[in-house]
Amino acid sequence: MQRRLNLRSLALGLACLGMAIPKTCLGAAPVVSAAPAITDVGLQAGGVLRGQLLDGQGHPRPGAVVTINWQNRVIAAATTDRQGEFSVAGLRGGIHTVTSGPDVAPCRFWALSTSPPNVPHNLLVVSNPTTVRGNNCRRHAMANMLSNPYFLGLAVGAAIIIPVAINASNDDDSGS
Repeated sequence: MQRRLNLRSLALGLACLGMAIPKTCLGAAPVVSAAPAITDVGLQAGGVLRGQLLDGQGHPRPGAVVTINWQNRVIAAATTDRQGEFSVAGLRGGIHTVTSGPDVAPCRFWALSTSPPNVPHNLLVVSNPTTVRGNNCRRHAMANMLSNPYFLGLAVGAAIIIPVAINASNDDDSGS
């Protein structure tokens, strides 16, 4: 009888501990990559696209090659100046992709006479720095566990239940 009680207590304790462990330590969450949003840009007279290329901190990227792609073909290219600005002429309206190295910006170009009133006439492309996702669980595992409300509840519950169980066990032993 005592052995079954101990096994049940152990199983209950392990189940509670499983709920208390931070989920980030159990494995990485699935990464769902959404398609980037399409940016509307109005072309200027002569099908001119003007834009600026910035790094992740907002600084200009001088000397970077910017390509304009349509249906997976490069149709134009330009190099940015000291302010990270570029200009490409002879473009038509439609869905295009503006790329610079690993940075990709899907765009909908609007001809001068057909663009909606609030569409900007300059393109701003900001490079995305390398994004690292996840937690360093080995370093912060204890802090994560101690700040977890399930763990705190488990600790308080254990602090109450264990002395009561020991006391009940001692009463059973003395009464036998």
